[in-house]
Amino acid sequence: MYECKTNYEVEYSDWQVTNTYTQNKQKSLDRLRLCNINLNSGDGRANYYFIASQTLFNNDEDFEYIIPKFKLSKNSNVMGYSSEINTGYNSEAIDTIQTVCTSEDSNFYLTGFQIVSSEGNVIKDIDFDSGEGVGSIDIDHAYVITIGSNTYLAFDGYDSNDKRATLFYKINRATSDIKKVKVASNSMLVSSTAQEHNAIVNINFTDENNGGSNIVVTSANGVNVKQVAVPSNQKSVQFSFTGNAGVYCVSRIQKGKISEVKKVMIK
Repeated sequence: MYECKTNYEVEYSDWQVTNTYTQNKQKSLDRLRLCNINLNSGDGRANYYFIASQTLFNNDEDFEYIIPKFKLSKNSNVMGYSSEINTGYNSEAIDTIQTVCTSEDSNFYLTGFQIVSSEGNVIKDIDFDSGEGVGSIDIDHAYVITIGSNTYLAFDGYDSNDKRATLFYKINRATSDIKKVKVASNSMLVSSTAQEHNAIVNINFTDENNGGSNIVVTSANGVNVKQVAVPSNQKSVQFSFTGNAGVYCVSRIQKGKISEVKKVMIK
């Protein structure tokens, strides 16, 4: 068996501007996947999605879906998207020419979303507020959360300080109206919302957990099934609990008040 290894050196001359060009930027407006979480009945599966609904936004016979809206910007707020080209594993690309970039607006920036009918008509056009401080949004999917008679559309993302945040929009089926009601910063991270029966749950805090926290797990019918005390300045905790299939609320309580709630789904 023979093993060969090659070493090489590259010397670069001064750059010579050769030309300018126009690059087309395209982004497919795929319909958003929606994950249903009904806290009234405990329904919800993290790996089951739908993209069209007849009753989510109104009660007519037509169905609707959601598409995102983009613009070109210097910065991108779309999680997981990059305009860089992957040149392959363990390889190096050497540029032999240089071009002039006439615009720095080359990244996709999510500006909002549209509710669209099956005929392609825009029912509702929503723009994200420029001052809401959301720096990055996971636009691959959204959550439909039902609590009592209220239904919310929730988007996951990060705020301008690179901390987890969630945008909540309230849906009024009677008028097909959708309004933003809250941007909630998330300081409690649950490692996975899809757990097996009697699985281990990992929780991490992005703050200092000053004063400590109590973690309470509640079933869909309001029964407490687990309670864990996390000492002051401890930033993570791991525990397990047994429960029937369904959705459970994981609440963080500080100074006697609920500061944050996450969902855990047991298959």
